This record gives sequence, structure tokens and C-alpha cells, in this order.
Amino acid sequence: MGYVAKADEVSSALMVEGHPCFGYNVTGKLTCSFNPLLYPFTYISGHETNSIHFAGISDPNDYAGDSVKERRELSMVSPEFLKNLPYYLAISFIVAVGLTKLTGPLSRKLESEEA
Repeated sequence: MGYVAKADEVSSALMVEGHPCFGYNVTGKLTCSFNPLLYPFTYISGHETNSIHFAGISDPNDYAGDSVKERRELSMVSPEFLKNLPYYLAISFIVAVGLTKLTGPLSRKLESEEA
């Protein structure tokens, strides 16, 4: 959420190591672009678009290498999410305070009607 990941130049080759279905060697380039509204600290630091070359071994049934791409995508997004965690907490706090101020008069009105 808040980012777009695109894998380019993905190639996979069957690795034969004692068994014909050992796995696939997956290589490619992963580009991840972050939304500046949801990842402002990433955007300010100039890392709004990150690219890495990746290689890994996928499961025997995963010819496209989706499991390898997903692991690399998670390794790119996790540090950026943690970098922006204070922003998420601040926004959550502002929303919570705003909802409390909006619902406070309503709850007091309901309490006075019950009495």
C-alpha cells in the first residue's frame, strides 16, 4: 500500500541438483516507487524510486519466481516503512484526537439524556 513495485528483466532457469525439480534460479531488476503522501520521509530523502538487481532460488513450482520477487520487494519496503513510522503515528494521533473532540459532545449529550 502506498508503493508500486515492478519487476523487469526477470529470467529463470531450472537448477538441477540431484533432482529435476530442485528449484528455479531467478534473476531480474526490481523498481519500487513510493507515494509521497504515504511515504513523505522517503520522498524528502530523495529515495522516492529505488531499484535493485536481485537473484534467488524459488520453489520448484514457482517458475515465474514470484516468491523471490516478493521477498525482495519486502526487503525494499520494510526499511522505508520504518523510516516513515513516526509520520504514521503522528497522523494516527491527530485522527484520534479529532475523533475524540467530535464524539465528546455527542457522548455527553447521550449521558445527560440517560439521567
